[in-house]
Amino acid sequence: MASKANAALLKNLTRASYFLDIHEAGQAGPGAPTNKQRELPRGAVVFAIGALDAYLSELSAEVMINQFEAGTLSGENRKTLKQGGCPSSRGS
Repeated sequence: MASKANAALLKNLTRASYFLDIHEAGQAGPGAPTNKQRELPRGAVVFAIGALDAYLSELSAEVMINQFEAGTLSGENRKTLKQGGCPSSRGS
């Protein structure tokens, strides 16, 4: 069974690909694409990285919740859950 985090990642990566579709469609005619069209691939990468970041955060939360429910959560993860944060956001 796919996780909610995985489903959201796939949906967001599909959305990022729409930027590339628009970019390719804009290059159908002669001449260079507009400045706005040239930024679409960069926007696709930024959107995809954001999707990956959200996926990793959600996945770690899902894993920690599953470990908590199974009673196998480590002491550090228990402390993180009590503080209401994720391990990757601490110290930054």
